[in-house]
Amino acid sequence: MRSSWLVFLSGLCAVPSILNSQTLASAGAGASDGDTPKCRKACVALFADGNVRGAVVGDDGATTASGSLGMAISRPLSDLSVLINIASKGDTIRRGYGTSIVAPGSGGALNAGLVDYRRRSYGGRGHGHGWHVYGSVASARWATDTTAEGVITGTTDVAFLGIGVLRSYEIIRGEVEDNTVFAALDYGIAYRGLFGDIATSSNDDLKEALYGSKRERWVGLEIGLAIQTNFVKGGINYYFFDGRVRGLTDGQVVAGFSLQANVFQGQIK
Repeated sequence: MRSSWLVFLSGLCAVPSILNSQTLASAGAGASDGDTPKCRKACVALFADGNVRGAVVGDDGATTASGSLGMAISRPLSDLSVLINIASKGDTIRRGYGTSIVAPGSGGALNAGLVDYRRRSYGGRGHGHGWHVYGSVASARWATDTTAEGVITGTTDVAFLGIGVLRSYEIIRGEVEDNTVFAALDYGIAYRGLFGDIATSSNDDLKEALYGSKRERWVGLEIGLAIQTNFVKGGINYYFFDGRVRGLTDGQVVAGFSLQANVFQGQIK
């Protein structure tokens, strides 16, 4: 089994929010202040997020730095967040193409976005079952030709789509001695797809050369554990997509942690 590790770090946070199960996104699903006396019905938070992401698959690797802007809405039984990348220092991807596919919501400035939704089937604090659904779009530039000296002479732009429909079990949600605590186990179906020019049949040979397969769609298993203590969120995920794409199929492990900085927060009236 090949492994893919993603670790990212983002700026300070004023409101706790739950890290997305698929930790490749830097924002959490909702402002968890929704259960506090000052925000019992619904809260909204606009937040800024900065992150550095690194992924390694065998000898392949990729590192990107980006800044994002997001909005989180939290209600007693649900959390919704939307995130858009607004700045990025990511280079043209020369290798590890499968790694860039498995990462939902990662991409260049104004070229990546994520919508993440959690729904609980129980009220109040404690533990119980629910649902976690996310969708992401992103684009990246892949190198298709390089010289012997490593100079890129050809590129292609690639669009990604990621979807997850997961059953969720919240192990704990509440406060311990005035500290916000959250932990959830997610398990379900994940989808990854390639779109754009590279997805046409005329580029089958190019796909074979870049990532070893003519396929553009993958459906598989996703299992994730997300945890939170106050403003520190972390998670680890396992993905299994069938096929032979290095960095995407045969089982991948993704881990990450995050902090955020709120621009503003308040109660929806």
